Amino acid sequence: MMSMKISRQRLFSLILTVLTMGAIACSQNTQASASDNQWITSAELKDLTNPSATTNFDQHDSLQVDYTFKIPKGSLSSSNKTFDATIPEEFSMASGLQFDLKDSSGNTVGHAVVDSSTNRIHVTMADDMVTANANGDVTGKLFIACNWNMTKVPVNTPKTIYWNLPNSDNTKPGHIIVNINPDYGPGKDEKLAKFGWYDKNDPTLVDWTVRVNVAQEQIDNAVVTDQLANNQVLENTATHPFVALKVAYNADGSDKFTTLGNVSDKIVIDTNTKFHIDLGSTNNTYLIYYYSRLTDGGKAGETYGNNVHVDGTNNYHQFKDSWTASYNAGGTAGGGGNNNNNGGNTPSNNNGGNNGGNTPSNNNVTPSADTPKSSNSTNGSSANNNVKSSAKKNIGALPATGENARPVLLSGLAVALSAVAGLYLLTRKH
Repeated sequence: MMSMKISRQRLFSLILTVLTMGAIACSQNTQASASDNQWITSAELKDLTNPSATTNFDQHDSLQVDYTFKIPKGSLSSSNKTFDATIPEEFSMASGLQFDLKDSSGNTVGHAVVDSSTNRIHVTMADDMVTANANGDVTGKLFIACNWNMTKVPVNTPKTIYWNLPNSDNTKPGHIIVNINPDYGPGKDEKLAKFGWYDKNDPTLVDWTVRVNVAQEQIDNAVVTDQLANNQVLENTATHPFVALKVAYNADGSDKFTTLGNVSDKIVIDTNTKFHIDLGSTNNTYLIYYYSRLTDGGKAGETYGNNVHVDGTNNYHQFKDSWTASYNAGGTAGGGGNNNNNGGNTPSNNNGGNNGGNTPSNNNVTPSADTPKSSNSTNGSSANNNVKSSAKKNIGALPATGENARPVLLSGLAVALSAVAGLYLLTRKH
């Protein structure tokens, strides 16, 4: 009898252990599925540089990721009014970007901060939304400008990007498949090109590249002059120096070049918004790298630009206006029974300008042999005669690829119940 009691105690102890393990497994899986994007209901990628692109993209296209979200009724409280949208690692964003979420009347109903080190958009809802959420669901939209993270995306090879959405609000997690085109060199008749993009480590800093005379035309007493537009000043420091190189592009049509000389000492800064460089009489190609600081701190929806022109005494004149991508991020929210609009249209490419090029890997010190492609160039025929356009292919609806939480949870419960049933039968035999 004593042996039977001990045996039953062990069996019931084992039953308790199995049930506990099953509960832990289910709990962990539920937490994993809700820890990121817990209220995100959809995701969409837009190419602002080439809006027709759906599958094939260029490496330096300016992109935008759109999210919709739904916060279920009663989820917010004074001590719990935040959530995160986590962007896949295949995208990079400007660090430190902040923006407000607005309702249909223009009132601020939330605030978001972007952390590029974790690729998270951290959203804090206003107290008004906490109150509204007690009466109903709060819905809205987020959008963020970004670029490809070329350390995570291969070139000319299909890449699957998972949105990692939770299985909430009947939204199925999904993925997109993208193919990043190889970079191509500038057209042989390109005369002047200009590119600007936000520095990946400092959203208030713009990296600029000017490419002069790929066509190798004769320019007598050549002078390159660059003038910044509003809300910027030039920045020339030890960590962000001006660099000017005389180069020769490879004959294979790639974007690789050989440096023939450093002519940075010829750069003259005229004011805090203007500089020039006297190249003398030449038929060479030049690359000029420099930086501007945003004096307004960078504002969502703003673009920043400048003008560059090259003049020679042999009646040679070329000019180019260039703009960054829109300093773009924002969001909307409403609901909770207050009839606020839950989000308007997210912006498209605001100015249609060039949005950066093939950035040097480290132009803070010595530029690499990778330069922007000729998507914002001036030449004798077309503005972009040697850049492969993105193929027009449809991605279609996001396939269901990630409904993992529910099957694993049910599997855990099934295992636990099976174990209990088996152990119960064993106890009946004794």
